[in-house]
Amino acid sequence: MTNKKTEEELREFILENEEKILEILQSRKSKAESKFSEEMEKSKALTKGVLEAFMNKEVQGHFIRMGIEMMMGVGALIKALPLPEEFSPLVDAVTEQNDALEGMVKKNPGKTKKKKSDVEKIEVK
Repeated sequence: MTNKKTEEELREFILENEEKILEILQSRKSKAESKFSEEMEKSKALTKGVLEAFMNKEVQGHFIRMGIEMMMGVGALIKALPLPEEFSPLVDAVTEQNDALEGMVKKNPGKTKKKKSDVEKIEVK
């Protein structure tokens, strides 16, 4: 019986304060939407920054060289392994691929570092 009475009191309270309750709910909804919108903008900015970093030519060059070096390393490992004679076609193919990759690296070394000059620069005061 007390449970029914409590439900009736709650119902009366809600009906009496319906407008205030709706105002509070609307206010909270607006705050949540505003916060969501702020976080969405932050997320978009972060995503844009990460994509720009990956699209950077210098970064891409390093990743490409890293990939080529990785393939050359795997090729060198296969050539160095003590494989049975049946695997010689594989080793030959890997050797051929490594030679091609090394040729690519030598043709496109990327940014070449300036060699240090033997001439010492002296400032005159």
